[in-house]
Amino acid sequence: MKYSKCFIFIFIFFQSLVWANEISVADEVLPRTPAPPQKEERVPLIQDLKGIVLLGGASKLSSKEFEHVQDVEIVDLNVPGRPIDLKKNLKRYIGSDVTADTLSEIQTTISNYYSSRGRPLVIIEIPEQDVTSGVLRILVLESHLGKIEVEGNHWSSTERLKEYVKLRPNQEIDQNRLLQNVSFMNRNPFRRVDVVYAPGEREGTTDVILSVKDRRNFRIYAGAENTGVEPTGRGRWYTGINWGNVFGLDHIFSYQFTSALNVHRFHAHTAEYIALLSWGHALDVYGGYSKVHPKVHYPFKRNDGWSMQASGRYTIPLQTSRYLEHEISFGGDFKRTNNTFEYSEDLPTFGKNVNLTQFVLGYSGNYERNTYRLDFDASLSWSPGRWLSDQTNADYDSLRPGAVNHWVYFKGSFAYLKRLPKAFSLSLIARGQVSSQPLLPSEQFGLGGYDTVRGYDQREVNKDDAFFLSGEVRTPPITRKFKPNSKLSDALQFLAFIDYGWGIDIDTLPGGKKSNYLLGAGPGLRYTLDPYLTVRLDWGVKLHKEAGYGGGNTMIHFNVTASY
Repeated sequence: MKYSKCFIFIFIFFQSLVWANEISVADEVLPRTPAPPQKEERVPLIQDLKGIVLLGGASKLSSKEFEHVQDVEIVDLNVPGRPIDLKKNLKRYIGSDVTADTLSEIQTTISNYYSSRGRPLVIIEIPEQDVTSGVLRILVLESHLGKIEVEGNHWSSTERLKEYVKLRPNQEIDQNRLLQNVSFMNRNPFRRVDVVYAPGEREGTTDVILSVKDRRNFRIYAGAENTGVEPTGRGRWYTGINWGNVFGLDHIFSYQFTSALNVHRFHAHTAEYIALLSWGHALDVYGGYSKVHPKVHYPFKRNDGWSMQASGRYTIPLQTSRYLEHEISFGGDFKRTNNTFEYSEDLPTFGKNVNLTQFVLGYSGNYERNTYRLDFDASLSWSPGRWLSDQTNADYDSLRPGAVNHWVYFKGSFAYLKRLPKAFSLSLIARGQVSSQPLLPSEQFGLGGYDTVRGYDQREVNKDDAFFLSGEVRTPPITRKFKPNSKLSDALQFLAFIDYGWGIDIDTLPGGKKSNYLLGAGPGLRYTLDPYLTVRLDWGVKLHKEAGYGGGNTMIHFNVTASY
């Protein structure tokens, strides 16, 4: 044993010598690689920078009045936003040595500042100069508007589109304001306007080209869907018109006639007029009238009713940025009715003639980046109480026991669209309402149907306070061209969804259920043959069912609209 240990030790020792010798030889024959270059030492162009002067022109470039500047100064330059913010961004360079890399950083800092304030058309130039005083002079040359051109429009007025642009010749081009103007033009559904920049005829100017893609501004359409309530029949058919340039004013008028399959059961006339005002605001006026003659299974003194509504909104777009569009609106509603059959599956009724009035304040917008989009909306509705006839609490009580003529309620919605790889998409939606008082069914939050919880009847549940959540995944659209050079194309998309809604009443009848929830899921599809045909089809499965809920375990929601 003693000799064997000695033998093993000697063997390992000689093996190590052999391997050491092999490694040494291998190093000698390996390819030689060059050493990495040494980091170049930048020679300071200015030692201990004393000041920075931003100039709007070259006339004062060699002036000696700036030799003793000890800070950041702005001369003959219309800086966007707050000039003090730009100065703060540049002050960090004061007192430091300036190299070629530092000059590039300073140029980028100024350029980024202008871009973030909506003025990206700017050249930052550092000309040759005497810097022995420690002061750096920088030329900031911003392009000005040359002229506005309109291209590609066949149905939209050139002069009208130019009027929407609130920039003037020789003025700096405020891109945020320009984008806001273009967004306003795109409120007309018959056109799409984009902006193209082109060099101007004069030096230092840029022309703005409005690239327009529009179509014939009159549309006739008809369709069918199953969005009705049980007492008047589920089926609905409708026909209407859209006129996108009323009397050459670029205003939009729409009218629609909607009916149950049996016109006697339900029919409605609705109309809307949207005026795009030349100063960049919009006025929206809406009105409607409907009649119901429902099939009822319990005795009423009468079995026919009517409703009417007149509403107005005045919309003011707010300052737009590259990613954010938003606006505020205010207005009011007047409604008059003697029934709740259009809004309620649960014990609809006839009552007295009732007037409803409320003021509405709203805020809405969207925020969009390359991979996602956020849409949001909030509104506050306020009714101060009785100020017209047929508006007492007793009148309201005839349509819903416990309802009163004064309230404040808040509505909000939030939608998130995520663009996934391979052209898939994910959408998440949240909506809700909170009220101070028991409301009439027309103001309650409806749950159930194609636009909330699929798989249930339309407005299966009406509640004063409620919230709704939905998640949906869509496949990439399957598209095809009907002819090689044809503009006509279609798109088919499949989806899967899950919807959830919960609501609670502020006041209920004895024995009534105060809160309910709905839960549905299923597949669906969307098909478009632009601009002639759209199809919506969802098959919802009830994942929560109670005795009072209508229909079976599933429900199909569909819509088909043909237009020309």
